[in-house]
Amino acid sequence: MRRATKPLNEAAIDCANQKFYALNATDPTLFDSAGNWVPLSATDPAQADYRSQWMDLYEECGGDVEDTGGGKKKDPCDPVNPCPCSPITSIQLLSVEFLSDHKLLLDYTADWESGGARFPKPEWTPAAQHPVSHSMDQQVEVKVTFEVEPANACPETGTLRGEGPDGIIFEKSGYTFSAGRHEVSLSSSAKLAKKVRVLDFQIDWKADGVSVSSFSPSSSSNRMFVTYDTPYNDTGLDNEVTLKRLEWVCTLCDGDSNGHDSVKKIHDSTGSFDLSAPIAANHWDIAGGTTAQCMDLSKFYMLGTEMLGLRTGEVVFLYPKAGKGTKESTSGSDVERRPIASSTPGHASSTAHDDVNPNEELLLEDFNGGWNNFEACFKFTHPDSSGTSTTRYYAGGADIYDTAPEVMNSVCRVTHWTFEGSGGGWSICTTPGPSPVDQWSP
Repeated sequence: MRRATKPLNEAAIDCANQKFYALNATDPTLFDSAGNWVPLSATDPAQADYRSQWMDLYEECGGDVEDTGGGKKKDPCDPVNPCPCSPITSIQLLSVEFLSDHKLLLDYTADWESGGARFPKPEWTPAAQHPVSHSMDQQVEVKVTFEVEPANACPETGTLRGEGPDGIIFEKSGYTFSAGRHEVSLSSSAKLAKKVRVLDFQIDWKADGVSVSSFSPSSSSNRMFVTYDTPYNDTGLDNEVTLKRLEWVCTLCDGDSNGHDSVKKIHDSTGSFDLSAPIAANHWDIAGGTTAQCMDLSKFYMLGTEMLGLRTGEVVFLYPKAGKGTKESTSGSDVERRPIASSTPGHASSTAHDDVNPNEELLLEDFNGGWNNFEACFKFTHPDSSGTSTTRYYAGGADIYDTAPEVMNSVCRVTHWTFEGSGGGWSICTTPGPSPVDQWSP
């Protein structure tokens, strides 16, 4: 802005007035009803251009002017100089959310049943800390929320850094810490170790290079269950990821880096075999010591393995065949049968063996004198410690074997052809037999 330098030049004023009103003679707002000049307003925004024109004419007529250093008139709330800001006095840690967790974990611990609700997000706040499940050999992704104080804190550039267990680092350099709330997503510098773990996943937070480096509180901590991969629950059996189930299997297998090691621990640490046990209503009760038949034990081995994220296994049923053979099937009703009417050796023309069922079935007697249609196993294929893909049979209530015939040789004492009686029981066919069909072990 310009203004006339004092003392004013009266001759220049008269000259500027003469020229200004002559140039704008057609504007009625500049003249009264008698044709006299109306002085310009010093504050009317509508006459700002006229004031500038008049100052040009004043200078042209020899008047001196000076620059006031201003332009457009400032708003009272917009000062000429910025208000002073203050150094950062605190950084409040508000929450930590795990973006890369499985998002499956339920808070149920009352028993081995399914139930409960998903643990809420974020998993860490000063008021509540919830467990996390995560796959091994993967980066951990988090979203950290914090607040910088005071409200007029000067923006400061530094490094946001979180130091986790096993040398894991979360870091964002060149970050501007300004007043107010911040949400920052970070990926860990390294992957989680390639092994099953139950971790105290503590992250120590700080802001390097700014007025206050320590967060308040200075760290977050969550219990983390590390599995081989994402747990599964699509086999038709109940395998929801409850805290009680996941904690049991991860604690049992803590430190394992090979699937066979983990399946062996599940196999060796559960309820024992009982041929007379009822069909399991909830296979996870076996983790608590409930005895079960071989097929239910095998199904539990599968569920425990899939809870760890391992999917390369299945429950199989091994049936004896005449001649000490072994048949492997995924069906629980694939027993070897022979038609009574055309059996070899042949039956008598009149026999009670076919009164109820036209077929006889080949059953095995175990070493405890129990009669079985089959031996159920959890068949699991996974690289062994050398990296070679290896299949093993984890027999329900028996040992661990490399082949199906090894399983049968271990559990079967003799085999017999049997026929169904009117009461639903089965009897040994001794005539014409042969009886036994095979003597497997002494």
